[in-house]
Amino acid sequence: MERLEWPDVLDRSYTFGTFDGVDGVIGLIRFNDVGKGMFRDYGGKTVTVYDKGCYWFQIAYNNKNRWLTALFYPDGTFAQAYFDVTEYNTVLPNGKSEFKDIYLDVVVMPDGTTYLLDEDELYDALKAGKISKEQYDEAYDEGRRIIAEYDGNATKLTDICTRCFNKLVLDIDRHNVHEMNLDDRYFDLIKSGRKTVELRLNDERRQAINAADIIEFRNRATGEKLRAKVNDIYTRSTVADLISVIDPRDAGFTDDKEMTAALSSIYPAEKAEKYGYCAFVIKTA
Repeated sequence: MERLEWPDVLDRSYTFGTFDGVDGVIGLIRFNDVGKGMFRDYGGKTVTVYDKGCYWFQIAYNNKNRWLTALFYPDGTFAQAYFDVTEYNTVLPNGKSEFKDIYLDVVVMPDGTTYLLDEDELYDALKAGKISKEQYDEAYDEGRRIIAEYDGNATKLTDICTRCFNKLVLDIDRHNVHEMNLDDRYFDLIKSGRKTVELRLNDERRQAINAADIIEFRNRATGEKLRAKVNDIYTRSTVADLISVIDPRDAGFTDDKEMTAALSSIYPAEKAEKYGYCAFVIKTA
């Protein structure tokens, strides 16, 4: 449900929960920053799949072979619903639900227009022996059920998606979560509580981080994650100015010299001159 596998998504916020009337777990991703974004053509029209500022609202259904991902534009307008037909869903209460895709997909537009997608992929999977004839037929049956439910009338779908979205968007705005990767050494220092300051280039991505936001650190070596709350932020033009407000030892360095050398090796001089630096004072959650 977190959809962490897309390298084109440079920064995201994520939250999850439940909603009366929905048998499953709901989640919301906001794409704070992306590379190229993604767009597809449906019925001769170019439709956004995701782009900067857009949202993905999702439902991980219990006891249904479908997974809903609905796109909302930055202003909160419902744009489309995309149903993955699934072999099964693993619905978890911790926001990490996932599904086993079975190739076939259904798109439902706000006006009730529906599109059945990837029939060729389903057929190829059958011919290659990746799925059985029974799975093939079950996938088509579920796809047809979705189309029968919403074709020509998506009002019920847009209504429940919008009500769930309006609930989760309040939470995502209160608790923005930003992802950062760390080498093993610095990750362990944060985990142990010995590193309480994270230093970064003060570029556009970091300028979007505010006090009270959450940073989710990921260990590059192991994939382990931990979260820390941002208690304060210092921005300075140079490393020397940064040293005047934070102790290098709090950032995981032995002294001023090591901190200066490390930042200089990570960030090119022209970028450092353009953006300056920021220091996030953090406390693990």
